[in-house]
Amino acid sequence: MATGDGPVTEICRITLKPNVDIAEESKDFKIWREALDTVASQDGFVKSYYGTQLEAKNEVVWCIDWTSISAHRAFEASSAYQLFKEKLGVIMEDVIVFHINQISKPLPSPAVIEIATFYGTDEVFIHGLGEFKKAVENLKEVPRGYLSWMDWGSSFEMIRKGGDGEKGEGEKGTAVVLMLAWRSMEDHMAFRDTEDFKSVIGYLREGTTGAEMMRNKKRC
Repeated sequence: MATGDGPVTEICRITLKPNVDIAEESKDFKIWREALDTVASQDGFVKSYYGTQLEAKNEVVWCIDWTSISAHRAFEASSAYQLFKEKLGVIMEDVIVFHINQISKPLPSPAVIEIATFYGTDEVFIHGLGEFKKAVENLKEVPRGYLSWMDWGSSFEMIRKGGDGEKGEGEKGTAVVLMLAWRSMEDHMAFRDTEDFKSVIGYLREGTTGAEMMRNKKRC
């Protein structure tokens, strides 16, 4: 589990209400834009980016970089936060929030971001993650459409898949979030069918109680 009060990335996994659409041309985008602007005006804010899941249009991942968890907590304690929550509540059905070590590498844009979350991780998994990265970098051919290894981070909180509510699964533990950038979802899916993928994915299957993967079209 990550510790300290250095730079963090806040991971917000948002479930939108039925029929809500936050595309820029939609009527709901004004509420979403106000939320983005409110966060961007806070002390300690660095940058943010988000994307709607390509597999589930009502699921959004919003990543917010802060100078520290303390900066985010200060926003939560401010008078602006209650109004922020109320406005988002108009379009939001549920949210899971946690923090990881800041994803610091540049994000290609436009890109499809593969976000893999591994739950209940331990030192065996962290070692395997390092071996996975080396194996990917040492492939004889760069996978078609693969843009970059972005970064990964361990959670500061103990969390479980699906959050603390009725949808939650398993015991709480340290989560690891891994992000990779692809040109398209089709390129990523094609790589998963290759022998190269089969030769490296085993490194990520030990030292974790489970995982889930999603793909988002990155927006700022």
